Parts: sequence; C-alpha cells; structure tokens
Amino acid sequence: MSRAKVNLSPKYDAISGQVYEHSISFGAGKKQHKRKKLWSGFKKTLIYSMVSIVGVAGFFIAFNWPLISSQISYALASDGNTEQPLSHQEQVEVLEQAADAPAGEIINIPKIAIQAPVVYQPSVVEADVQSSLQTGVVHFGGTAKPGDPGNVVIVGHSSNDPWAAGEYNYIFALLEKLEIGDNIEINHNSKKYVYQVSEEKIVEPTDISVIQPTADPTLTLITCWPLGTNWQRLIIHAKQVSPDPVPQQIIVETPSVEQKVSLPGTDNNLSSKFIQWVIKALPI
Repeated sequence: MSRAKVNLSPKYDAISGQVYEHSISFGAGKKQHKRKKLWSGFKKTLIYSMVSIVGVAGFFIAFNWPLISSQISYALASDGNTEQPLSHQEQVEVLEQAADAPAGEIINIPKIAIQAPVVYQPSVVEADVQSSLQTGVVHFGGTAKPGDPGNVVIVGHSSNDPWAAGEYNYIFALLEKLEIGDNIEINHNSKKYVYQVSEEKIVEPTDISVIQPTADPTLTLITCWPLGTNWQRLIIHAKQVSPDPVPQQIIVETPSVEQKVSLPGTDNNLSSKFIQWVIKALPI
C-alpha cells in the first residue's frame, strides 16, 4: 500500500511570481493562532487582576469592619443632621461656662462622638506605647501636658487586627472627619481644656517635627493612615482656646522626644501585610 506524500513546503510559480493559495492560508492561520494566544494571555491577566482586587477588598472589609461600619454610621448621621453649627464665639462661651470637668483623664471630640480615657505613659518605647493603647489613647511621653505651655501629643489607633487586645483599636477611625474650627476637649486634673482644630495633614512616620515643642499651647493628635494600614500618619493640630492660653516665652527642650526616629503607630498588622503582598504580586 502506497502512502501519499504531503509536501508542506510552499509552491512557487516562477513565471507568475506567485505563491500557491495553500501557502497563503498557512500564513494567515499562523497569525490567527498568535492572536488567540495573546488574547488568552490577556484574559488570564485580567481575571487574575480582578480576582486579586476583589480578594483584597473582601479581606480589607472583613478585617476592618469596625472602622468601615463607623464610617457608614457617621455618613448616615451626617445626612440627617440639619442643625447649624455654633459660631466660634458661641462655642468658646459655652465651653468656658463648663471649665470645671469631672474627675478622670478623658478626651472628648463632639464632632465625631469620641470619648476615651487618656493614658499618661512616660515611656516613648514603642512596646510600652502599644501596651497602653489597649486601655485608651496615649499621651506621648516627654511632651507637654494640658495646661502647660507647649505641644500636647496624643496618639490613638485608627485600626488594628481583629484579635488584638483592647477596646480602643478603632478609636481614631473618624479623625479625618475633623475640620478647622472643630472643638477637642481634654479633661486633666479635674479641669477642662478646649482646643480648636487649626490644621490637618498627612506625614511620613519618620517626620518627628510634628511632636516637637511649640511656643503656644497646642494639641497634636496622631493616628495611622490610610485606614487599615500603618503606612503614614494623620496629624491633627489644634490651638488651646479655653482657658485663655498663656504664651510660652521659652521652648523647653524634650530630649526623650528628640531621640525618636519615627512616630508611634500600629504594628504592621495583617491587613497592611496582605495589601502590600497583593500590590507586589499584581502583574503591572
């Protein structure tokens, strides 16, 4: 039995200078196969990226539901609030009438319904600060205290791992809602000190200029940013308005603060690590 021979080599007509049709069809098929291969690779990349994005979003929501729910609750409450805010002078007058505060070291931020204990931690060692954050917000050691000239620095969590100990892991989750002119109250030694927000900014963890002494009585609140990570720090500066502040003539040096190389913040939690891993793994 004879076998048919198939010649896959292209046939060329020397007279007409043309290649036979079967050779042209073979070339077109090769291009079509290449296009299909490219499209298949693109689809795989697209699907992988979409799954990664959905996975990150789901993971972030699951691990940070308390802070997300606080954002939703605040938004719903704000939509239904038609009450006009008090003027600057009216706020000061109302607060000066209640200068005496009940016993207890407390921070109160009416705008975002925050009330929490203030823990006066003399140590600036990160482990000590983190331990104290389990029981409230923390006055940063070496900085001024309410009623004294200088910079009162208070740090608090905006997020943390769900299993982390403590009841105040999301206490500063709404801090970014504060605006210039909003009031922050600190009860210290049975006296109320009122500060008004003067500035909000985002800084790197290594920017320790925000905790240095100031000439005027100032309050600085610090928390991690963006929410659910510890990549940067959200800073709220506020000026004391009640009682009437006494200007500071000489800035007192605080060696313990100057020795810090980074601002306090949440440990690199699982949410931060997971998001960083996905960003590195994305095929972009």
